[in-house]
Amino acid sequence: MFLRTKTKKQNGKTYTYYQLVEAYATPKGPRQRVVASLGDLSPRPREEWLQLIREVEASLSGQMDITVPEISEDAKTVAKRVREKKQQPSAPTSSDDLVAIHLDQVEVKESRELGPEYVGVSMWERLGLSRILENCGIPETARRRIELMTINALCEYESEHAMPDWARRTAIGELIGLDAHTLSDSALYRTLDVLLPHREAIEQALTKREETLFQLPDSIILYDLTSTYFEGDMKKNPAAKRGYSRDSRPDCKQVVMGLILDLEGFPRGHMIFDGNRSDCTTLEDMVAALDKRVGHRRATVVMDRGLATQKNLEWLRNDHRSYIVAAKQGEREEWREEFLAGEWEEVIRPDPPTQANKKRSRVEVKRETRGEETCVLCRSEGRQAKDAAIRGRFTERMERELEKLRKRVAAGRLKQVDKIHEAVGRLRERYPRVARHYAIRVIEENGPPRVEWEINEEAARQADELDGTYLLRTNRRDLSADVIWKIYIMLTHVESAFRHLKTTLNFRPVRHQLQNRGEAHLFLCVLAYHLLHGIESTLRAKGDFRSWSTIRKILRTHQVNSIVLPAENGDVYELRKPTAAEPEHCEIYQRLEIDPTVNRYPRSKRKYKA
Repeated sequence: MFLRTKTKKQNGKTYTYYQLVEAYATPKGPRQRVVASLGDLSPRPREEWLQLIREVEASLSGQMDITVPEISEDAKTVAKRVREKKQQPSAPTSSDDLVAIHLDQVEVKESRELGPEYVGVSMWERLGLSRILENCGIPETARRRIELMTINALCEYESEHAMPDWARRTAIGELIGLDAHTLSDSALYRTLDVLLPHREAIEQALTKREETLFQLPDSIILYDLTSTYFEGDMKKNPAAKRGYSRDSRPDCKQVVMGLILDLEGFPRGHMIFDGNRSDCTTLEDMVAALDKRVGHRRATVVMDRGLATQKNLEWLRNDHRSYIVAAKQGEREEWREEFLAGEWEEVIRPDPPTQANKKRSRVEVKRETRGEETCVLCRSEGRQAKDAAIRGRFTERMERELEKLRKRVAAGRLKQVDKIHEAVGRLRERYPRVARHYAIRVIEENGPPRVEWEINEEAARQADELDGTYLLRTNRRDLSADVIWKIYIMLTHVESAFRHLKTTLNFRPVRHQLQNRGEAHLFLCVLAYHLLHGIESTLRAKGDFRSWSTIRKILRTHQVNSIVLPAENGDVYELRKPTAAEPEHCEIYQRLEIDPTVNRYPRSKRKYKA
C-alpha cells in the first residue's frame, strides 16, 4: 500500500487530502485502487505517515513485525473501513466477467476445513515463528513442515504417520504454501531431526517476541512438572524409564517434563528429564537452563510443595534468588496456635465476567515473620470442605479394610502374628492421612490372635481444626500477604498448561522410539501451546473468555471450496473461494484482528474446455 496526494479547489482555496491505495494483479496487468480516504495528514510529521500504513497492513493481515509493536486506534479504524469496503459486492470491471452459466451444471467440490487452521497460521505469523526458524538456519521447506505439524497439534492432533492425510482433508497446505498431496510421513520424521537442535534458540527468540507483543512482565516465573508415557519397550530411548506416573500408567515407561511459565501463563522454557527423576532434584537444572535461554536471573520462582525441599530453598537463598512456595503439610503443626487465633485478612479477588454470578469460596490470610522468611497462613472455606470430604472418605476406607482384616484373622485365614503386623503396616502406608488417628493392636493372649482398634478422638479433632489451612513461605519482605497468595495461586496457569497439553494438544502417549524424535514431538506440542495461549490471551483482552476448544468447534464450519461454472460457450470456469464468514466467525476473527475475508485466496479463476 502507498499514499496518493489529491488536491481540490473550492471557493478560491486549495485543499489537499490523502488516499490509501493498493496495487493488485489482473489478467491485463497490475492495477491500482483506492481502499480508504485518510483526509488531511499534513498536521502529522511525515515519518508517522509510513508508520500508519505499516500498522494498517499489519492489522489487515493479522501479522505483526518488529516495526509494529502495537497498532494505534487510528490504524484500527482505517483497517475496519477497508474491511467493510472489501466485503461490499463490487460491480464487474469489464465484460470479461460476464459469461452465461448453465446453473444446473454448477458444482461445488474439494471442500476443506479452513477456520481453525487459518487462526493457527495467523497466530504463527503474529509470533514471527517463520522468521525465528529462518534465523536458526532451517530451510524453507522444513519451516513449512514444522508449521504444518504445529498447526496439526493445535487443531487436530495426529501422529506423523497420519498427518499427511489430515493435511489433505484441510486447507493447511493452501494457507502455508505446501503441497499436501506430495507430503509423506518420512519427510515429517526427518523434519523432527532438523528442528530439535534449535530448541533453545527458538524458545529464547520466541520469549523476546512475546514479551514485546503482549507486554509481558518478567519478574515472576512459575515452575512445575508433569510426565508423559510411551508406547513400546523404548529400548532406543535411555531417558524413558519407569517412575511415578501422573497419568496412572505405571506399566509404561515415561519421561518427566519441567515447564516454566510467566505470570500471564506464557511458556518461558521447558526441559525433559529421565522418567525416574525425582521432582525435587530438577530445580537447579531447570533454572540454570532458563538463565541460559532467557536470562531471568532476578525473577521470583513460584513452585508447589513437592519442590519445596530444604535443600532447594537453601540453594535459592545462596544463589540470591527469591521464591514463593507452599510448605509441607506437616509444617502446619508448628503454626497451630497462629492458625487458631489472631486476626485474619480476607482476600478480595476480582471475578472475570464469566464467573460474575458464581459464588467464590472465602479465602483469608495472615502474615507472619520467622527468621529470614515471611510466612503467609491461609485458610479457605472451599478447601476446608474438600479436606473434610477427603479425610472422611479415607476414614471410611480405613475402617472397612480393618474390619476385613479382623474377620480374616478371626476366621483363621491369617494366623502368623508377623504377617498380621505386616498387613497392619500396609494399611497405615495406604492411608497415611488418617492412619495416625487409629490405635491398632494385635492381641495374642488368651487364644488365637485377634485385631482390635480404636480411634484417637483428640488427634481427629486436631486434624479437623486444620482443615482448609495451608502455609506459604517466601524470602521476599516487600509483598503483602494477599499479594503473596495471589502470586502463588497463579500456579493454576501451569496446571492449565498441562491440562491443555494432555487433552487439547494430546501430547500423550508418545509413539516415537528414538529419544531425539520423542523430545522433538514434545517440543512441537509446546510450540502449539504458545499459539493456543496467544489466541486465548488475545481473546481475553477483548472480553472473550471462551477456550480454544470451543473456538475451534465454531470455526470448523468455515471452509474453502472449489466452484465449477460451465459456461454456455463450452468453457468451464473453476474458482477456489472461502465460504463467507458467518457472524459468529467474524466476531472471533475481528477480536483476533484477523481478516475475515481470508485474503490469501485472490479473486482468480481457472478456465478450461469441457
